[in-house]
Amino acid sequence: MRPVFYQMANRSSSVVSSLIEQLGGPESIQDRFGALLVGIPEAERPVAETQINNFFSSSGIHMPAIDYRKYIGDFASASAVAVTIAVRLIRQGYIPDFFCDGKNLSLKDKGILVIGAGSFMTAVEVFPS
Repeated sequence: MRPVFYQMANRSSSVVSSLIEQLGGPESIQDRFGALLVGIPEAERPVAETQINNFFSSSGIHMPAIDYRKYIGDFASASAVAVTIAVRLIRQGYIPDFFCDGKNLSLKDKGILVIGAGSFMTAVEVFPS
């Protein structure tokens, strides 16, 4: 696992494009990751949802995005728990059906990108060892 991005979102109107660039661009993102775990804090939901929507529309990538706070709760260290969940999902090789509309999703030996949105945008890459 590797933290790859941390930027104050309110100081930059281009935070989403900076994130995409830091990750190597849309093709790199699509090639390296099988899913996204996204953190959308309840107190910042409108801004964070806009950021995540902009991430998808600006990058053109297509992959599942799981709002992990809906499953584990909205607390200060939720992102750390999300990275732990990503490690577990990668070890089992798939995302269980309860995260993915009723059917398991194979990761096909790809990693998971954990994105935090809101006042700060963050990204942590988690890859199979």
